[in-house]
Amino acid sequence: MSAFRSKFLYPAKINWFPGHMALARRSMVAQMDAVDVLIEVRDARIPWSSANPVLEEAFGRSKPRLVVFNKSDLANHNLQQRVERQCKAQLGTATDCLFTSVTKGKRLSAILQWCNKHSGAQFKSTAGSMVMVVGIPNVGKSSLINEFRRLSNSQKLAKGKKRANVGPTPGVTVRNDIIKVC
Repeated sequence: MSAFRSKFLYPAKINWFPGHMALARRSMVAQMDAVDVLIEVRDARIPWSSANPVLEEAFGRSKPRLVVFNKSDLANHNLQQRVERQCKAQLGTATDCLFTSVTKGKRLSAILQWCNKHSGAQFKSTAGSMVMVVGIPNVGKSSLINEFRRLSNSQKLAKGKKRANVGPTPGVTVRNDIIKVC
């Protein structure tokens, strides 16, 4: 069986970077000081293609990071351990990986436990914990945020509040936003 490709080599640097993407990147970098943990959502069916190299450049290893491979119910289960090993080899042992299917409610409590463990004492404060959820379009970022709200201990706080927009096409969520989960 062949090894996973770790890089795609291009003959020249690709300089296509729309303005809204540059604005979002600058906004995320500016907010990193206030963030406790970083969750990168990827598609489990295309674990390397759904990675965004700009995220690695922007954030490096400055915050605890969880790579969530979403839609795992649609992916090849036999490759999950190999993908996890390769992910840790590429991003370092400080990065954790987790396979889930957000819309099916699989392993959401494990993600919340990870956030609780890695965000330290700030997670227990009245202000809560700041978790940045990032990823390319249509990997399930908004669905993950909405499921966090649904699982929230205090449903009264979550009812009637702003939800993350979701849709079947890319670009439904087009800006950085703060959404109270619990």
